[in-house]
Amino acid sequence: MHGHYLEKESIILSGTQYDNYYGIEISGSTKQNLGRPLGKRLYELQANHPFLFIGHSLNLKQDRMLRLLEEFAELPRSVGDSYALLNIDEVEGDFKRRVDELLAINVRPIWYSDNVHGHANAIRELFDFLLKDLQEDYRAKAAAKAKKDKEDKEAEKHIEEAQQRAYDEAEVIKSISIPKEYHNKANDKYEFSHIKMEGQHYLSDQGKTFKMLDEVFELSESDVKRNIDAILKECNVEKIASNKLIILLPNWDELTPEDQESLIEKVKHILFTCVSFLDTMRIFYV
Repeated sequence: MHGHYLEKESIILSGTQYDNYYGIEISGSTKQNLGRPLGKRLYELQANHPFLFIGHSLNLKQDRMLRLLEEFAELPRSVGDSYALLNIDEVEGDFKRRVDELLAINVRPIWYSDNVHGHANAIRELFDFLLKDLQEDYRAKAAAKAKKDKEDKEAEKHIEEAQQRAYDEAEVIKSISIPKEYHNKANDKYEFSHIKMEGQHYLSDQGKTFKMLDEVFELSESDVKRNIDAILKECNVEKIASNKLIILLPNWDELTPEDQESLIEKVKHILFTCVSFLDTMRIFYV
């Protein structure tokens, strides 16, 4: 915190260096701003993370760290109090006043007695307790996460099964041919399907796109999945059960036949643009 012996310019020793580094004049009564290197960095850290002070008495009224903590106490923060391991034998005067001083700077004391525990044993016992507590907390969070992941997976499975049933029961209204000049498929006949599913009209690729991608990629790979999801989101295209792509034909039943044809053309190009982007991924992976 006060420099490295191999980097002389980083070492903080003189009063001027302390003033420049902390942003606080030790002899003055006016609080300084936190724009100096250490003050600014420590505030950013303490505003988001609790501190644990070990080997620091926090008891000197002219101590620079204490002055910083007094300033921190008046500023916004997103976490609770910090903690300090302190020797109760060193408390001078009113014990309650000492506790109140610490609480006023958002520090909760963890007391030990040097005569009873010894400083080294107190630190060891504290870390043994923290380690045990962290391990129990980790195990509890890991168990909760595993339970949530299982529930999410089961919920996702139920959604996919419901989507698959709905798709299997969907009415195919007609096939929409894509002219050869719009694609480079070996088969001259490349089609989308206009389907009616659960009262809504959609254009679907009938799973052709992901069947093509599955020949090139490991679709469960994180990078591949992330790129695919980004393309689908950008094109506003939905992937449902069995990796079929669909895009909604909104308000279909309210449109005139001419408007329906116009909507089909518009959505057809959107879906085909999405398919083309997905197809182009092969260039970067093969």
